[in-house]
Amino acid sequence: MKRMDWDDLKVFTALARSGSVRGAAAVLRVHHSTVTRRLEQFETLLGVRLFDRTPDGLKLSEHGAAVIGRADRIEGQIEAIERDLFGRDERLAGSVKITFPDALGVGFLMREMAEFSTRYPDVGIEFLASDATLDLGRREAM
Repeated sequence: MKRMDWDDLKVFTALARSGSVRGAAAVLRVHHSTVTRRLEQFETLLGVRLFDRTPDGLKLSEHGAAVIGRADRIEGQIEAIERDLFGRDERLAGSVKITFPDALGVGFLMREMAEFSTRYPDVGIEFLASDATLDLGRREAM
């Protein structure tokens, strides 16, 4: 048995909201033929007509009206997941090389870096204490 695709629900909800294939295509940023094809495939998969085709556009059929509430709730749940999780991954990894003048003092820097290392254990830190003027462009300092 073939299963529904999340994109089928996106197409369905865009059609239900816009009432037209071209309107849904604009919202989804796809060609109108893609919307038509996806709708036909979705209706075939479900074995029902989700929209009545009228001269004024698409109107939800009885089956479509039964699906739209659930589709809206699913979309809301997906948006909630995106809001909650996207951009929250603060894991840093890699290496950092820090060059600093001797006058700054290793003690000061080490206290600050201890907290950083605890918070970001996957980041390796390399220190170079030097009073020399180094050029980043020439990769003299890293």
